[in-house]
Amino acid sequence: MGLCAEDDPLEARVEDLFSCRSGACEFAMSATIEKAIRTEAEKLIRRHEMYATNLAREAQRRDARSGLAQATVVKTPEYWSLANGFNPYYVRRHAKAISKALERRLGTETYAPYPPFKYSVPRGDGTNRIVSVFQVADSAMSSLTFRRLMAKNARHFSANSYAYRTDLSLQDAILHIASDFKLRNRLYLAEFDFAKYFDSVSHEHILRMLDDRRFFVTRRERLILEAFLKSSSRAAQEYIGPSTPRTEGFPQGTSVSLFLALPGL
Repeated sequence: MGLCAEDDPLEARVEDLFSCRSGACEFAMSATIEKAIRTEAEKLIRRHEMYATNLAREAQRRDARSGLAQATVVKTPEYWSLANGFNPYYVRRHAKAISKALERRLGTETYAPYPPFKYSVPRGDGTNRIVSVFQVADSAMSSLTFRRLMAKNARHFSANSYAYRTDLSLQDAILHIASDFKLRNRLYLAEFDFAKYFDSVSHEHILRMLDDRRFFVTRRERLILEAFLKSSSRAAQEYIGPSTPRTEGFPQGTSVSLFLALPGL
């Protein structure tokens, strides 16, 4: 298993809300989870209200041009009706209770994200990409875990890898390429893509890479990663019912998937 805080002096100085046991630390963890849930819910609410505002403005413009009143219908995503956990307004109202329940599941090591809703996005080659939408609290936990893992593991990734990084940007990639142009007389560019990488990568391979490359991953963080790896997406018509754990690949559409993608490459 990856190193824990006590295995490395640097890591020991970094506060780890995902592994502490004291009462004060558990209180801090509860507050952190609740804040993350509220932040995620408010982000989705702002996005929805911006859509509603733009819809109303467009109706006003059409009304001014035609002189006829334009009816507007503000729609909500279909998956909001599948479970309250998808509705950011509901989640914001009940953030404290939801965070407490999530914290208990983490403490008993029974946490697993609720099944995400899946939908397809057309690709340029005519195929479809399956994207998953997790319930708001699970998205918040995913984002919290991703930021935590990237902050303490960035130095384990290749200096020439820029995808999904929080410590490197597009500007860094441009500067790297520019320096190569100055130092070399001839450069070769190669482009390649892993076919259905997110759909087919081996869970065993990813977990082995986390171990072999000595990533700093606490026991609780690893349990969260494994839970998201096994999470199986569902379409609307099949959302209610038994779920079969995923055995390969992992869902696209959540922050923690970006961290899981990097060790597997």
